[in-house]
Amino acid sequence: MYDKPSYRDAAKNAQRCLIPVTAFFEWRWLDEHGTVKIPYHITFRDQQVCSMAGLYSRWKDKETDEYYYGYR
Repeated sequence: MYDKPSYRDAAKNAQRCLIPVTAFFEWRWLDEHGTVKIPYHITFRDQQVCSMAGLYSRWKDKETDEYYYGYR
């Protein structure tokens, strides 16, 4: 996460957050080349909502002076 541009600055600045989720997908690769995959939809048996660790970034629109947030 410190090498990829989309995560690097948020990770260095400790811009951490919790992201509430009701489910998520994991992929199972069926071949060694990573071209064929199957999505697994994962839900939680004992609870409706769970939290996952995430990173956030904030940027300002120069035209409107509004701040926008992105979560990863």
